Amino acid sequence: MRDGDATQEVVTNAALVVVDDIRRDALAIRAAPNPFTPNGDGVNDAVEFSFDLFLVLDRVDVAVEILDLSGRPLHHVGPVSRPAGQTALRWNGRARNGALLPPGLYLYRLQVAADQRASQALGVLSLVY
Repeated sequence: MRDGDATQEVVTNAALVVVDDIRRDALAIRAAPNPFTPNGDGVNDAVEFSFDLFLVLDRVDVAVEILDLSGRPLHHVGPVSRPAGQTALRWNGRARNGALLPPGLYLYRLQVAADQRASQALGVLSLVY
């Protein structure tokens, strides 16, 4: 046993952290600004969905789906491939066909496809003029 070793089973001075109790699907997504105003004035014209990707080894596909309050899909941002760490996706308030959506409340769903498992996070977004 060398100085600094706490036990003979661990014969190194290197630190090792084992994490097995963090939920893989715990995505803390932030949508800002909320509300946002996509009226073309250059101020708050897009919303940014930012989040941290933890416990992924390779690049993963991430996407944000925009839905109306009845759950009907209106627009899809992504999927794009992102590495572990902080990342963001932007949406300009437009539907799939390019038309600006009317003011109101919308749902968003962040989807992450990682390591044979998909995770998602949901939220509410306010679009105003």
